Amino acid sequence: MANLLAIEWDQRELRFVAAKARRRRMQVTHAGSAPLELRPDENAPSADQIGAAIRGAVASFSWRVSQSLVGIPRSSIDLEPLTLPPAPDHELPGLVAHQAIIELSSMSEAASLDFDALSDGTQGPRSVLVATIGQKTSEAVRAVCAAAALRATRWLVRPYAAASLLLNSARPRAACWMLIVPTGDDVDLTVVVDQHVVFSRGVRLHEVESRDSAALVAEIRRTLVAVRNQPPAAEIQAIYVCGDGALHAALVAEVGEQLSLPTVVFDPFESLALDPAQFGIASHAKSSYAALLGMLADEAAGKTPPLDLLNPKRPARVVSEQRRRIRLASAVLAPVVLLGTWFAFAQFSALNGKIRALSERSRELDQLVKVASQKHAAADEIARWADGQVVWLDELQELSQRFPRARDAVLLRLAMTQSAAGGGFMDMEGLVRDPSIVARIEDRLRDPRHTVHSKRAQENAAQRSYTWRFETALAISDQPQSPADAAPSSDPGARRAASRERKPSRDASP
Repeated sequence: MANLLAIEWDQRELRFVAAKARRRRMQVTHAGSAPLELRPDENAPSADQIGAAIRGAVASFSWRVSQSLVGIPRSSIDLEPLTLPPAPDHELPGLVAHQAIIELSSMSEAASLDFDALSDGTQGPRSVLVATIGQKTSEAVRAVCAAAALRATRWLVRPYAAASLLLNSARPRAACWMLIVPTGDDVDLTVVVDQHVVFSRGVRLHEVESRDSAALVAEIRRTLVAVRNQPPAAEIQAIYVCGDGALHAALVAEVGEQLSLPTVVFDPFESLALDPAQFGIASHAKSSYAALLGMLADEAAGKTPPLDLLNPKRPARVVSEQRRRIRLASAVLAPVVLLGTWFAFAQFSALNGKIRALSERSRELDQLVKVASQKHAAADEIARWADGQVVWLDELQELSQRFPRARDAVLLRLAMTQSAAGGGFMDMEGLVRDPSIVARIEDRLRDPRHTVHSKRAQENAAQRSYTWRFETALAISDQPQSPADAAPSSDPGARRAASRERKPSRDASP
């Protein structure tokens, strides 16, 4: 017989349910809550305060707790879907851990990770839902368990446990449905497709049992849209509101009418044939115990939870057929090899010892040489890449300093392109007051690293202040040109001749 305790807490109260499990059946013996009062200087109850409340609840038991289940709220974890290549189940833990580090911004070395596989087989991509809990939250939960003198056996996600209770007791016929679980001011909205939770979010609302359900309907609509826009896209066919049938009847009717979906009340205590009044639990608080009852029901039935952040899934050790044959051959040949080794060692022990030491040293040096070669190659590659890069912020600063004043010229478009061979290009399109300003722009921008070429200049009758439109290309070299090639001519006559060559025929088109 297992003595089970399920606990969860928020900023207001601690909730607990205790049960005895035997032969896949459970008997709930205790259930209730304990208030948690915040001090004026506190934002959340301390670990010692929560631990004291747990100890007070456990003190009323006539038996000793053997397994402790801790419920983690949706707001304390990150749930993200991932798509992986085809792979068998025993390879998924390693693939998920590797892909999570690459794709999930919330993933860190100190975070705890577990996942639920949403698709089976190896014929197509594997879809998984990854849950992560940060180091700060993990440390807070451990501190509470230490203060309560409890050894937690599982950390379970609250929406998953509530959905499991509904799935196992009410057995919904719809392939895709939503469960709404009010817990104080928090409401968990969980979507289940083919008996797998595919989406869950937590929102904060006030008085969801009141007649004003506009805020709740709005959150349900957002959830419907979110489920359609992420894989696997699904249409919700039914909605279940966790709570009391009489208390939530008006809310259920309004939600069903607003969303045109079948909506029913799910009573967690009624599903297990329990009377909440026996434990002093009010009707409006029934839904707060759905997750705790679901945790205990799954544990008593020996059901492995899809997510357990304290005991995440790990890669299984798989021994291939080839390894089995090698081990069998080694077992058969071991006596012969040992006998031969004994004679060889007796004659050449000193020489063999020296050879082994030198061989080991050689392998170590080979590894160091290999690592050093790889680092040198990487450093050379990075150096070659860095030498050919253009610092665009510097180029923009230099362009702004050399460009004419705003009353003479403006830029309409500026495109910057990096060259694979080194250097880069700037393509400019703008307006000038006079065509001679184009030549001035070229003279100012041209230097040993910059080559300027005006592609086109035409009159722009649509503008009064800027009557000419121009297009100029600026080539940026990673190696400076010779001063003779790049420096602008100091002869004013030569510059005027170059300007006359660039001056196009007048064109009235904009």
